[in-house]
Amino acid sequence: MAQTNGPQTATNWGESVQGVQMAITMTNSVVEAGPEIPLVAVIKNSSTNKVKFYETGMPGDFYVALTGSAGERYDIIQLPITTHMQNLRAIYPGEQNVRTLPVSFGKNIRPGDYTLQAARGFYVGDGDDGWIQLESNLLKVQVK
Repeated sequence: MAQTNGPQTATNWGESVQGVQMAITMTNSVVEAGPEIPLVAVIKNSSTNKVKFYETGMPGDFYVALTGSAGERYDIIQLPITTHMQNLRAIYPGEQNVRTLPVSFGKNIRPGDYTLQAARGFYVGDGDDGWIQLESNLLKVQVK
């Protein structure tokens, strides 16, 4: 059973990329391998431009990885190889987009201390000139 440490708020943000930041939080920082738990991803737009991204509604809209102190890396959510029905969404200046993603830590993950990080791509402004990679804060997780 996962240990609940109380809800965490999105106050620790990843690096700002053109005025856009992402934060991830979980209510559990100590987890067992196997069961699903919710990961909340918040993207905020502090820029003066509209931010656009494709959304399928699937967890694979995000890439989530777990990294151990020895450098071992586990893909928790991988970007899909095939395309699904995609909708173009926008986050306007001053707005936030919140997604709850079900994550589970595989039984192949050895017990220990790790950092969890999410990544997401987006466009800035009205053109589709460049896909920009956004990374979240690092979240400390202990796998039991």
